[in-house]
Amino acid sequence: MNETISSYERNWAMCSHLLGLLIFTHIPFANVIGPLVLYIQVRGEKMPFATEHAKAALDFQITFSLAMIVWFIVGFAIVGAGVAALAVNGDRDPGPPLALIAGLFVLVSLLLLGVLANVVCCILGAIAASGGHRFRYPLAIPFVR
Repeated sequence: MNETISSYERNWAMCSHLLGLLIFTHIPFANVIGPLVLYIQVRGEKMPFATEHAKAALDFQITFSLAMIVWFIVGFAIVGAGVAALAVNGDRDPGPPLALIAGLFVLVSLLLLGVLANVVCCILGAIAASGGHRFRYPLAIPFVR
């Protein structure tokens, strides 16, 4: 544990990661708004450790949200293609209903996997911040400078 970083600043840093769990409030983009508000707050108070963690959490939540938006668009395209194939083929070909069911299964499975990865990364980031260590999220695109 790094003793030069105050527990006050470590708590702010830890909170910045845990705010990503606001995704479970079902408020659109709450997982981004929470870290953004905290980033603005700690940056104004001149806390470099907490600012670094808030920036990392914000970058990851923006990346995660964009990935989920793209995934929903792809999912709707898969479902739309399956429904169109059902409308064209009707009951003559068993392939389209099976493809639609398989596509939905893959879509939902990957969505749940993404949310689980978000939760795990938020918890790991909070643990690192609590210990006074740096944390880098995997696959996060650096949006905030």
